[in-house]
Amino acid sequence: MHKEVHMSQKTTVSFALVSQMMGASLLSMPYIFSQLGVVLVVLSFSLIFVIVIILLAQFTEAIHYSGAMSYRDATKKICGNKACQLLNICLIVSYYGFCTGYIIISSRSAYSFIKNTFSTGDFNIIWVKIVISFFIVFPLTLVSKMSILAKVSSISSLIIFVTVISIATIFFIRFSKQSICGNGSYHINILPEQSPGQAVLLFLMYIPSIQSNFGSYNAIPSLLNSVQGPAIFKKQTVKISAWIAATFGTIFYLCVGYMGAIMFGTKISNNIFVNIGECNFIYFNILGLLYGLVVIISFPLVIFPIKETLLAQYGMSINDKKGQLWALLISSLFVVFSFALAAVYENIVVIFAIFASLSGFVYVFYLPFIFSLKLPQLRSQNQHADAENDAMHVVDPLMVPILAHIMPVERARALTIRMFGHDRKSFGEVHPRTPSIFQDAINCSCDFGSGMHLSHEQWTEQSECYA
Repeated sequence: MHKEVHMSQKTTVSFALVSQMMGASLLSMPYIFSQLGVVLVVLSFSLIFVIVIILLAQFTEAIHYSGAMSYRDATKKICGNKACQLLNICLIVSYYGFCTGYIIISSRSAYSFIKNTFSTGDFNIIWVKIVISFFIVFPLTLVSKMSILAKVSSISSLIIFVTVISIATIFFIRFSKQSICGNGSYHINILPEQSPGQAVLLFLMYIPSIQSNFGSYNAIPSLLNSVQGPAIFKKQTVKISAWIAATFGTIFYLCVGYMGAIMFGTKISNNIFVNIGECNFIYFNILGLLYGLVVIISFPLVIFPIKETLLAQYGMSINDKKGQLWALLISSLFVVFSFALAAVYENIVVIFAIFASLSGFVYVFYLPFIFSLKLPQLRSQNQHADAENDAMHVVDPLMVPILAHIMPVERARALTIRMFGHDRKSFGEVHPRTPSIFQDAINCSCDFGSGMHLSHEQWTEQSECYA
């Protein structure tokens, strides 16, 4: 029972990490777009999107045929212990970069909110970083049940969506004036202002940074083990859901990147909330603060799997006394070192780019590429993974794994049933459909003589339809 609860907690955390990492880098997209210019942005995103779509499919297949429970487990089975150790090191380095970015973003959001709301004038932001790092973030890292924080932080998906819509809205509202609040005028470079040599270096530097933003690889093993249905069905639905998530992520990045870069032109900052904060819009002050709060909660979620991995390597558990002491030490080191870097350097674009180039390249490109090379061998050796027995399976709709990229699977399943209804059936067997909220509304209108009703189509396709 304890093992099941522990696995559920790890799964919840892995899903929450996807949207948190996207949210942290989303704010820096306008600066990157401004630096690269329209042409190089189109080229880089087209290249990255094609690579991500191909690798996500190959990665999902490799996880499916290896029967791995996590990215680390798959790496150990497919590439060996040394590759697994390399993955652990790269994840630690990369997550350290994200943690530093979280402190910078949350501190800047709190600073702007205090300054604009209480008219305090300029003050040293280092005090905000100290309070957030040691009096808010550090106590949160001591929470043992990360599932609680993951559920709270799942609101980050909503905050990200609201931020994208808000930036698009203010972009079009102020379009006729060609200026937001005197803080820059509408403009974007077609090509980089730098020399051709420097432009090529920028292009190569930002590609790993942008590609790491689509790093939902950690969530795919958990999805394959959490989505309900036959194995071949789960493989196909997880692949499709990963493609859809990558597509929407690309759309979000392009919207915020282009519109933010155009709105503030040459005055664009590496954090778009810094530019918007100078306009002192009450709505964006509150939105920025909420964004910062969500990012704060992300910090303990990021270091939780690191603590578990390091402790497991030395035969310890986070639930025993010795393991808790070492977990405390790991949390303390992460907070101290993240604060130290955030205190002396605030450019989140460079931080994300450097750490993505150093370590993100390994787990978002190199290892998935190796998995794809070994996929034919995995497929031939594990053909039984596609075989189905006579047992009946409860099948999740496609919407469940799609939503599970931004929230825990249980919540995605409940939301899907509530919104669209669900065939309470085993695989190959049909049962009545649970009414959705939309069907309830239409049936309610029937009671008033409308005579309208929803059809009760039953989904009876076999697993071959998804092969």
